[in-house]
Amino acid sequence: MSLSLKSSIYNSAATESNDSIREKAPQVYYSQNRMVTAEDYQVVPLGASQEIIKVRSVNRAASGISRAKEILDPTGAYSNVNIFAEDGILYREEKTNTFSFTFTNRNIIESTINSSVEAKLKEAYSRQFYYLKYSTKDVSSLSATWNSSTTTTNTNTGFFTSGGALVIGDFATSNLKYAKPGALIKFTSPDTREFLNNTLVTAGTDNAEDRTWAKIGAVTGDGANGGTGNLESGLGPVTLSNIIPDGASVSAIIPNLTTTFSSTLKTDLIDRIEAYEEFGIRYDVDSEEWKVITATNLSTSLVFSLSNAGSSAGTNLDASWWFKFTNDGSTYTVTYRSLDYIFESEGQNKFHYDSQEKIYDYKTGQSVKDTVKILKTNSIVSTGNSIGYPITWQIVDTVTEADGYQDNRKVKIGFFDSDDDGVVDNPDIFDIVIEPDTTPTTKFVFFEKYISYNNIARYKPYAATNFVVSLNETDINLTTGGYSDGQLFYFYDEDEDVVKKYSSSTGVLTTTTDYYARRGRSSLSFQYKHHAGQETRIDPAVSNIVDLYLLERSYDNLYRIWLKDGGTEPTPATPDQLRISYSGTLNPLKSLSDHVVYHPVKYKILFGTNADEELQCTFKVVKNPNTNITDAIIKTRVIAAVNEFFALDNWDFGDSFYFTELAAYIHQQLAPDLLTVVIVPNQSGQSFGSLFQLASAADEIFISGATVSDVSIITALGANQLEASGTVVTSTSTTTTNTTTGSAVSGSTTSGSGSGTGSSGAGY
Repeated sequence: MSLSLKSSIYNSAATESNDSIREKAPQVYYSQNRMVTAEDYQVVPLGASQEIIKVRSVNRAASGISRAKEILDPTGAYSNVNIFAEDGILYREEKTNTFSFTFTNRNIIESTINSSVEAKLKEAYSRQFYYLKYSTKDVSSLSATWNSSTTTTNTNTGFFTSGGALVIGDFATSNLKYAKPGALIKFTSPDTREFLNNTLVTAGTDNAEDRTWAKIGAVTGDGANGGTGNLESGLGPVTLSNIIPDGASVSAIIPNLTTTFSSTLKTDLIDRIEAYEEFGIRYDVDSEEWKVITATNLSTSLVFSLSNAGSSAGTNLDASWWFKFTNDGSTYTVTYRSLDYIFESEGQNKFHYDSQEKIYDYKTGQSVKDTVKILKTNSIVSTGNSIGYPITWQIVDTVTEADGYQDNRKVKIGFFDSDDDGVVDNPDIFDIVIEPDTTPTTKFVFFEKYISYNNIARYKPYAATNFVVSLNETDINLTTGGYSDGQLFYFYDEDEDVVKKYSSSTGVLTTTTDYYARRGRSSLSFQYKHHAGQETRIDPAVSNIVDLYLLERSYDNLYRIWLKDGGTEPTPATPDQLRISYSGTLNPLKSLSDHVVYHPVKYKILFGTNADEELQCTFKVVKNPNTNITDAIIKTRVIAAVNEFFALDNWDFGDSFYFTELAAYIHQQLAPDLLTVVIVPNQSGQSFGSLFQLASAADEIFISGATVSDVSIITALGANQLEASGTVVTSTSTTTTNTTTGSAVSGSTTSGSGSGTGSSGAGY
């Protein structure tokens, strides 16, 4: 008789080892099975359940808060924040990013296209890139106005008219052909009045705006009912997402952005990838479809251009790609474009934002968003007048540096989307505040490199008055300018985008990486609103708030299975699930004055294709030429050593990773067969050394996602061997092209010494 396993078992777990019991039992006994001291909170939960395999507690709020007052948490984790400040900096940041993948079958290719390519089209940075690069279609010459037929809550039906109903969409020959479902329509006043609460009011009325936008929700037929206008039902043939006053002028159209690939295109992409072709993907605004750019037409330029979009000349002129697929015969590298808007407070405010948390107003049942509001008292530079109405941005993400550091002085913001339909309310708000095309030399903010407390290179705001700003370097005459030694220049042409420093001794300009510039504006007055989640309720009478971070065995097991076998990435339990599971055991053991808040811990993957793009790398190894061990065995042993280094017992939540420690361990394990090992980032724009120090958040713990495909055997450590996807910077006297963000460590070598943030392998 023979037995076989028909399906894998994913819910099983090994029993607790004797060593684990020997370690935990004395600690629990020492605590006398109660939680009073800080040490008690670190050890007692380990004995509460075999499911808890790692714990960390943090006392967030100290005792002494009055029972009569509501607890105010200045971090924003548990209470709302409403701050006014006047040191705001708003700027945009265009960049190219990369990620890599390998495949063994068509299913893996399809999964990559769905999760890593198509999914990016729904992100704010893609929508913002589209609004900037695909200019609005002007229709002001048509003298068209809106005929409002019926209105309901946030819905308006009607038609466009200019001496009669106008056909739109595929029935039109003018730019009204872009007026299709999903398109944004810009309306302006037909006279001197302005928009307020869906009506036209007298100019100068408080909070009235000079324009309004609406999305086309649906179109019946040609949008004009054959020229008669309204349908027999009395409804208009065009449905808008906002109520637009009758007679409002139609000014411009932003065509719809399709955020999905057709099944035909997906099949084509899979076929090309399977054949290891190199190609690009572009968006055709006329057909509202995504199309392939073949290798012979694909431009290698990182500067986006629509000038040769759709070129079939075979001369590599088409630079309109959003995604560029290249390969080395085994691994594909995908380069994609994005555009972020960043809001920063120079010193008066810190931001708290959790991108994974969706906040609801328990009174209205509607979602609420963290916002940054540019106050109406800010001036319009070109006129000197105040804006006259507040401009609201929604916060969409935090800003994380390449080393894992989250800079709470700034956040990523996006155009406000009140109904979460993926179409923004007003895509003009950056232009309203900044006016980037008016006196463009004055519309930049600058940042200077500095060394932080933990010896990491970062950037801080720097006065624009220290720079001479010009479109091109050829515009500058150094012989007649009378420039002093060290004078800084910024050249903002897309093909240059570089800061240079003048030397009076040599009379020439040299490139410097100590500064960078972004198109934007500083010294803005703003209001920051943060909404805390309602699921975490805190009794104001307690004197201590203890954050308890827990790593569960089941999540650990499933996560390691996923790293090995793929599938759907496991998620940790929610705070409520942890509270239900463990509060019955732990709450009776705590002091009456303590309030315990349960936090799940998630893994932060380093290296490998499952890691975030900025954390992916290649281990480059120099093998001892005198060894007889094969390259394959060396690669396997390197990965085994990496996995041993990242064993759970060696790490705690919030630890910092230093590559020098990992390198030392690999050397110890592979000596004398290995001479040296380094890591080189895969993402373009990250220079050698940018992954030498990485930090994890309080609710994160490191795990390695590296595989043997991430190890490369090289013969020597030269600049050509250490080159990543971008450029190895060997000198600051040559011009380099900035294609990435102003990340604190991008393009900088970091050091593992002098840090006071903790060390890897600390454990308990």
